[in-house]
Parts: sequence; structure tokens; C-alpha cells
Amino acid sequence: MLLKCKYCNIVFNSKNKKQIYCSKECRRSEEMKIRREKRKEKLLSSTTYCWYCGKDFSPTKFKQNFCSTRCRNTYKKRQVYKYHKEYYKNKDMTKYFNRTKVFWTKANKITKSSANNERKNFTDDEIKILLSKKPLFEIALELGRSYSSVSSARHRYKKRKK
Repeated sequence: MLLKCKYCNIVFNSKNKKQIYCSKECRRSEEMKIRREKRKEKLLSSTTYCWYCGKDFSPTKFKQNFCSTRCRNTYKKRQVYKYHKEYYKNKDMTKYFNRTKVFWTKANKITKSSANNERKNFTDDEIKILLSKKPLFEIALELGRSYSSVSSARHRYKKRKK
């Protein structure tokens, strides 16, 4: 008996009169199509409220909690801010800030006093220290020069080395 498939419209042979689809794949894909349509109808008929602004809206996707991308982004930013605020609230940051404050006051005193007598050329020993992998502020303290002069000199001598 010749029958026509409900999904792909191909004519096929079958002994059973009640068979609607030519194969299992066609049957499954038709069932999935019907399920999708039902879910879409259910989704469009429902309304949800936005987690950020509280407005009622009809979602276009499942698990959609925000009415717009703007609401979603601002909500996420605020959640991250709240997390960091709570995290740093519990940490004792005073030790860190005091330690860096003491270091920079010492560094400024040393470099300000030597900035007036600053030499333009660096000696060979100073160039070796400049090209070492130490942080710039340590080199500035060690050489007794300002941070800006040390950073520009390091940049200059690295270019020459290449």
C-alpha cells in the first residue's frame, strides 16, 4: 500500500494503514516540532517579572529573567560589586595600605633629595642594575634616582640591547 509521509511528503510502501511516517527519524522530528510549538505557545501566553526593574514582560526564551539586556547587565554588575564589597569588608587591608604608604614616603624622600643632583648618564654598573628583572621602584631606590628617569632609561637601554 502506498502512503505519503506526514513530515517529509515522500511516498512510501507500508503494510500498515495507520502508519503516518516513513521512518523513525521523521516521526521523532515531527514530535519535536509539535513539542516546540506547544512550548512556544505556553511561553508567549505567560508573563514574568524582571529581576532588576520588577516590570512584567512576556519572555521570548525559556529561563529569561530580565526584560532587556540593559537590566541584565546592570544586575550582574551590582551582584559582582556586592560580592567584592563583602569580600574586602572581611579582609584586613590596613596592613597592606600602611606598608605601601611607608614605602612610598621613604622612596619619595630619597628620590626628591637626589633629583636635584641627578646625572644624565648611567655608569656600566648602573646599566646592569637597570636591565635586571627587579621592579623599577626598587632600582630607583637603589640608584637614588627618580622613578621616571629610571623607567625611561630602562626603556632606552633595552632598545639598544636588541
